[in-house]
Amino acid sequence: MITLHPDALIAIAASKDGPAIMKEIWGDSIAWIPWQRPGFDLGLQLENCVKENPNIRGIILGSHGLFTWGNTSFECYINSLEVIEMASNYIENKVALNGNVFGGQKITALDSELRITQATAIAPILRGLCSSSQGMIGHFSDAPRVLEFINSHDLDRLAPLGTSCPDHFLRTKIAPLVLNLAPDADLSDALSVRNLLEQDFANYRDSYAAYYEKCKHNNSPAMRDPNPVIILWPGVGMFSFAKNKQTARVASEFYTNAINVMRGAEAVSTYVALPHQEAFDIEYWLLEEAKLQRMPAEKPLSRKIALVSGAGGGIGSAIAQKMINQGANVVFQI
Repeated sequence: MITLHPDALIAIAASKDGPAIMKEIWGDSIAWIPWQRPGFDLGLQLENCVKENPNIRGIILGSHGLFTWGNTSFECYINSLEVIEMASNYIENKVALNGNVFGGQKITALDSELRITQATAIAPILRGLCSSSQGMIGHFSDAPRVLEFINSHDLDRLAPLGTSCPDHFLRTKIAPLVLNLAPDADLSDALSVRNLLEQDFANYRDSYAAYYEKCKHNNSPAMRDPNPVIILWPGVGMFSFAKNKQTARVASEFYTNAINVMRGAEAVSTYVALPHQEAFDIEYWLLEEAKLQRMPAEKPLSRKIALVSGAGGGIGSAIAQKMINQGANVVFQI
């Protein structure tokens, strides 16, 4: 057996009409189990499902993903590919039939060069605002799928709902911050821009704190950094912030997966996010906290950015490598 989280399958698993859509695509060869947090009880439900449906080739777990199997590893692999391809084809046919995705385009993106110019100007400001609790490193994406979502009519409706799959929101937080800023805004006065955005960040922190207070249990870990991980700027692109470049890039990729899920769910039905209490119980699960506590300590220069001039020479290169080894994100100036 293998557990997978392909975007097409999560799109169906996160659809209001998911079980009916499953029947339409696969008939009786796939079964459905409603959302259940991973653990022993889910294992028992999977066992019972297979016993009651001995001829199925897989199981969809609501809001989460897909379980598939085979008599050999290769058979399992082929089975998984076929099931995923059937879901992908079904969704793309619906997209082609329905036309507009995410309600169609609401605003027009800046051209590529201007997007990079605006992103470059605002990135240090966003990094400073995101670093109110601890230093953060940023990443930027203006991929076509990102622009399709952030420029759409449905952005304001879908973004606050949050992601459905735990593998997504554990890395992205439950919902992004959407900037209320024109894409061609004048960013020449950095202090004025920061002051303009400060309230948006304060509102996001307050919202995250309210989510924590509402959903916490007596033994929940302390609230983590309330700053956003994902920041969407309509007309420009998506920023992600985390402890290092790799983690920020991965967060960006996972939110792109979440966009794909919302796109697919909206094409075939209506997107349904995981309830906030269920999301919290995963985000602050004691087993997740135990894993976090076992992670290696951050290196001395983690969350820092260093510029090394003369990095093409022997001494400069050695200094840059030393900083990298100590966790810094290094810019080489040759």
